[in-house]
Amino acid sequence: MDTLKQYYLAVDRPQIKMATLVDLMKVICKKQGLPLIMCCSSRDALDALCTQFSSFQHISLSCLHSDLSDMERSSILEQFQKAIASWNRSAEENFNKEEQEASSHLLVVTDVCLPSQAFGEPHLSARLLINYDLPLKKEAYQRRLAACLGHPTGGSLGIVINMLVGGEVALLRNIEEGCGIIIEEMPIQIFELL
Repeated sequence: MDTLKQYYLAVDRPQIKMATLVDLMKVICKKQGLPLIMCCSSRDALDALCTQFSSFQHISLSCLHSDLSDMERSSILEQFQKAIASWNRSAEENFNKEEQEASSHLLVVTDVCLPSQAFGEPHLSARLLINYDLPLKKEAYQRRLAACLGHPTGGSLGIVINMLVGGEVALLRNIEEGCGIIIEEMPIQIFELL
């Protein structure tokens, strides 16, 4: 993987969005040790995602929300950075047996709680970003890319999967046009791209 790859996954109705994400995560979590981030627009969505994935085997789950103390927030970000370092190290060593059995690291975060360079928090360099809720503005989309993957215009490695519900296709096209990017439909063999 030499660039940022961006995809969308469209569903017909909001009611099947979570079920589709659960199915996707069952595939993604086969790539053990993978550091991934889910972004959502509201605390209600964050709570629903955390509830859904808290019982998933092979996932180490953390949630960043506004009720955390600064110390708790720093601890969560530090643990996620360690997961990324471990992933990078294991990739260089061609995945030794111990790291192959590691849990994937899922960080669920709202836009309000994304890491901020203004507060001295580095970007996270995750390998996969899932936008459970599509942001309404291109600036918010770019901020998610910068905070979670490293660079708002694609100068980083990783994959972005944008979850869409029927009527959000126009919003996705506006983000593409505003950011000067192309977001393709997610391929069936997404596991091979991770």
